[in-house]
Amino acid sequence: MGLLVKEGGIVMTNKQLESIRSTLMKKKEDLLNSSRNAFRQMMENDQKPSDEGDYAVEEVNQYLSCTIQTRDRRCLLDIERAFKRMDEGDYGCCESCGEPISYERLKIQPFCSLCVDCMQDIELEQKRLA
Repeated sequence: MGLLVKEGGIVMTNKQLESIRSTLMKKKEDLLNSSRNAFRQMMENDQKPSDEGDYAVEEVNQYLSCTIQTRDRRCLLDIERAFKRMDEGDYGCCESCGEPISYERLKIQPFCSLCVDCMQDIELEQKRLA
């Protein structure tokens, strides 16, 4: 069983890495399908709202759809960056401190690039600035 070893210690096995790669591929496929479906629905929905209430509902729906699509685009970019880190041999190491990211964290959020401690530091700083 091959192990991927980094400066901070063992990051994960090759089998674990391939499992995460598979999860990322599935997530990417799901996001792309969702985006295609949303675009298809938008193109098919060419009816004009009949009154102000319908117009307001349509505006809210469009706003929510755009918000979801923006979030999905960010997620797709994160997934692509994760694939790049895998190809370069940097996957599984925190981009901030260089320490290994736990396999459990990577299983939950396979496109994360920060360890829990660094992520918490960033969140605390963002709260402090808000």
